[in-house]
Amino acid sequence: MIFMKRIDWLDIDTGEAFVLLSDGVIDLYCFADHLPSERKDGDAFSGEIFEFEAGFAKSQFDNQKKSHAELIQKTDHAYNLFGVIDNDWNLRVGEFVIDMPDEMFEDYQIGEYVVVDVPRLDMEF
Repeated sequence: MIFMKRIDWLDIDTGEAFVLLSDGVIDLYCFADHLPSERKDGDAFSGEIFEFEAGFAKSQFDNQKKSHAELIQKTDHAYNLFGVIDNDWNLRVGEFVIDMPDEMFEDYQIGEYVVVDVPRLDMEF
């Protein structure tokens, strides 16, 4: 289960916030632009997560088959995402499923482990 570990409101009236989502192992900081004001820390999250201007996928070194997220140094919300391409051509990182553009994995197959640089993740309910 994915839950909202922490909500950092930018503007509660417009619903803009950065939200730290967690699956209990991996934490991802995502931007929300219509977060309902009644949401609070600890609430379950069952919406969608999208990449924002991701780079191209690269193969993981030595076929390591890692599934984790590394926050890029000197940023608040940019990540190197290590995961597997799922049956819907999205990136699975732990329990997270990140919706990716169709062309992201054109040189790969379902089940391959890749790494993708993402400057920001967005979330929707």
